[in-house]
Amino acid sequence: MTIHERTIDACIGGITGKICVSKRWICLHGKWASHTGFTSDAGVQDLEVSDEELLNAADACYRKAKEFSFAVGDEHREHGWKRICVDYQKRIQIRLPDWHEGIVAATLERYGMVNTCDINQYWTLAADSRVSLQTASSVFEPILRPGTRFACEQEMSAEIDACAINNGFLARTPLSSGAMQAELF
Repeated sequence: MTIHERTIDACIGGITGKICVSKRWICLHGKWASHTGFTSDAGVQDLEVSDEELLNAADACYRKAKEFSFAVGDEHREHGWKRICVDYQKRIQIRLPDWHEGIVAATLERYGMVNTCDINQYWTLAADSRVSLQTASSVFEPILRPGTRFACEQEMSAEIDACAINNGFLARTPLSSGAMQAELF
């Protein structure tokens, strides 16, 4: 006997995933399910629901999530989550979704951010980086913008580079190096 009595392959908004039904719960697996790629129950109370009803529940998750920013935080504002913040160690922090492809993460690294928690996908700038929250918010605005949860990481990476340049920084150079002196160029 398997844990899941029924598994449905689902493609919601062009993003693949699965809906798994057991005797006790319904689980959604896919980028549209949550920032972790998983949620259970999904608001469905009756385990005897039809495939169509399950797909509708998954679609509702997708429609809600597509309004969020790529950076995690929108979905738990009521608990104090923020897309970008200063953590308790005075580091600027951004959280990426667990299922990110690594392109945005590599871009964050080039600007001096470090992955400080693999489990929660926290990326931080050191407290002594001399970078303000306002500057970081402006440079990383493409992943903080609402409606980018499922955006192309390659495009967001290029947009971050453009924002860095617009803010006076060299593209793909640690922000702690400071802004360029325009008169030198």
